[in-house]
Amino acid sequence: MKHMAQSLRYFYNEDYILALDEVNQTIRRFPNLAIAYARRGTIYYHLGDLQQATINWNLALKYDPEYVEVQEMLSSIKKEIDKISLYNN
Repeated sequence: MKHMAQSLRYFYNEDYILALDEVNQTIRRFPNLAIAYARRGTIYYHLGDLQQATINWNLALKYDPEYVEVQEMLSSIKKEIDKISLYNN
């Protein structure tokens, strides 16, 4: 779990690439750890990659279907996308 702790430190320092590297190391070791996918989704979100963020948040839900924070993020993103689509039409 030291990689998860280190990824959080990098994340709070806005060093998203290093945070991503640390969380990827965690996922290699613990491939079913929902919190790691949730964190990776959040990192991708901050990097501006909404597609990868969504993929990882959905993986987090696959491993923990009751992950409320991830459910809320996906719902919020869906509302944002719907709003953008509405304005573009």
